[in-house]
Amino acid sequence: MGLRYALENWVEIEASGYFEPPVTYFHSGVAVRARGGPFLGTLKHRFYRYGALAGGRVVTGTVWRFVAGGAIGWSHRAYSDFQHIDDSRPGAPRDFGLSLPDFTLNNWVLAAVAGIEWAEGDRWSLSLLPRYEQLLGAGSTFALSARLLFSFSWYL
Repeated sequence: MGLRYALENWVEIEASGYFEPPVTYFHSGVAVRARGGPFLGTLKHRFYRYGALAGGRVVTGTVWRFVAGGAIGWSHRAYSDFQHIDDSRPGAPRDFGLSLPDFTLNNWVLAAVAGIEWAEGDRWSLSLLPRYEQLLGAGSTFALSARLLFSFSWYL
């Protein structure tokens, strides 16, 4: 969810927040070193993420608008419900019973976006905006996404 404000016809400022609902991940071929030995198997866990960004965009065009911009913000990632599974016997997986702690990571985020927007009407637009996000700090990583956005405008 986000808000944009056009300072001029060609430059906008924006603020947004996001929440990615919890999903379950499985990582096969993981060796966990705990209680005196490596345990080889599949690691299962839950993951969710939320955060906020603020930035700006440069826009050219009227009906077909080309967009480029950047933002800075914060991301919170949560990893929980870890379970390490012995899958060495097909059809008979079992939990190793390891006590693996939950953890969270907070990161600064730098984001860049460039794409195209179709603004046929006065109040709405449809955009395709490929986006690159770089998470900085502990557990740094990056994300690539292609967002399809519907926007509705109101005027003060």
